[in-house]
Amino acid sequence: MNHITVSVGEKRSKFRFLLENIKVEVIKMTSYEFEKAAKNAVIQTLSENISIDQLDLVWFAHELGYKKCTIWGQPMGNRYAEVTYNRDKDEMYVDIYQKIINNKISSDEFNFEA
Repeated sequence: MNHITVSVGEKRSKFRFLLENIKVEVIKMTSYEFEKAAKNAVIQTLSENISIDQLDLVWFAHELGYKKCTIWGQPMGNRYAEVTYNRDKDEMYVDIYQKIINNKISSDEFNFEA
């Protein structure tokens, strides 16, 4: 295996050359824009008479070019939505889930066996 030693200044100039010669389009969406777009996507997906102010952002995360949230509102009843935005493809995905059961398990009943 051949090794090449490059000085720090040389690395910087090579990197600068690469950046100057590569045109990259980065699509930026703020968290606020994502929240509004996600709520509207849920309304569109459900095709029901729901207004945006009836929906709440329950959970939000941004990781490696993806934004993801869960949305719920009283008009959704026992359903909730998970919305994912893929920055690289500039696409949004909406999943609608329905709560089947909510079972309480107290800490004295936790099972830590593998």
